[in-house]
Amino acid sequence: MGCVKGVDPSVCVWGEGEPLCTGTTEDCNNHLLCPANAKCVNNTHCTCLDGYQSHGNHPVFFTDTTEICDGNGAPTLSGGDCGPHANCTNVPGNYSCTCSDGYESSSGKANFTHASENTCQDIDECQRNTTICEPHGTCINMPGSYMCKCSWGFGKSQKDPSQICTDINECRKTPGICGPKATCINTYGSYWCKCRAGYVPSTRNSTMCEGGSCRGAHGGDSWGG
Repeated sequence: MGCVKGVDPSVCVWGEGEPLCTGTTEDCNNHLLCPANAKCVNNTHCTCLDGYQSHGNHPVFFTDTTEICDGNGAPTLSGGDCGPHANCTNVPGNYSCTCSDGYESSSGKANFTHASENTCQDIDECQRNTTICEPHGTCINMPGSYMCKCSWGFGKSQKDPSQICTDINECRKTPGICGPKATCINTYGSYWCKCRAGYVPSTRNSTMCEGGSCRGAHGGDSWGG
């Protein structure tokens, strides 16, 4: 059993079992014997720096020129490291925390490394943009988001979801809403029912739209929704 070719005899190169060479290990402290992103420990072996891990998944290795310490060994975060409502992103040798969508940094920092530095607080979209749901909706703030509560007769467009609180065509949405003897006329935010010639509403209560029916009479008439 002899020394590894090309390695100073004073350097102890370890294998799976006993060292291949005997003697001092002072030269292990020369970082040229450990790969990049690694350090020499006790002049005897190499270990990857914090935030790095060995390519061979060896927590401890020796002067192996084929070993690599890469940046995939950032600490495994439990969520508490970045805090609630934050995302962890691995970067070479470290990690970075950013607030989730709908939240903002209390410290004003876009990136941080621990919850002790910053908390991610809810963004009140309704307060920040007071017209976000106008003109036909009311903004309601929610954790990490918001919702628009549309006024009666208005709703979210099925064809274009980006349109907020648009007019609902009740005549198209609910065919027959006015009954068999009336015609439905859509209006902005509402609708009208108009009886055919020879019929009038069965009640003068203008809120009786769905239940409204027309009875035979002189002339035509209508009621609103």
